[in-house]
This record gives sequence, C-alpha cells and structure tokens, in this order.
Amino acid sequence: MALILVMAFVPDPFFRQRVISTTFDNVAAISPGAPVYFRGAAVGAVRSVKLDPETRGFAVRLGVDRDWRPSSCAFAQIDETNPLTPPRIELVALEIQPATCPD
Repeated sequence: MALILVMAFVPDPFFRQRVISTTFDNVAAISPGAPVYFRGAAVGAVRSVKLDPETRGFAVRLGVDRDWRPSSCAFAQIDETNPLTPPRIELVALEIQPATCPD
C-alpha cells in the first residue's frame, strides 16, 4: 500500500529526471505538464509555474531526463511558433566558450 502511495504522489519516484529551475517574464500559456524539448526531442515536462511577487516574473521548474547535461551556455525559451499546437519549452545549448556566452 505504501508503494502505491509513493507512486501516486511523488512525481518521479525512481529519480529518472533532474529538476531545473528557470525564470520567465511571460509564460505564454505554459502550464505544468507542458513538454520540454532539446533539439527536437522530448526530454521532459514542466513541473510547476509560480508567480514570484518580488520580481514579478514566473519561476518555472522543469523535470528533464537525467541523461541531458546542459552546456555552460544553456538556456530555456518558450517555443510558440506553431499556432495550431500548444506552446512548449525548448532547451538551447550553445557550444561556445563560457567567456563568450550571450546574456
């Protein structure tokens, strides 16, 4: 019975994912469960979206596959290019030197 409760209430009971936090000024209808992609492949999903009253931005927690390793110049962006599909989060990793990462 305890195993069933753990499986029901813990988002990832076998620790197959890592949690990455990021912030956005506008979440563009992103909600928990929205897919997270890296170079066209699904690597996870949005776990939570919360308004930060101090910064007036949105704190977004992403659950991504443990195998995905961000580069030193990685960032997240909301991809809403296709009006027929819901928005998703795209992880972008630039393969450049850390000293030249864009802000």
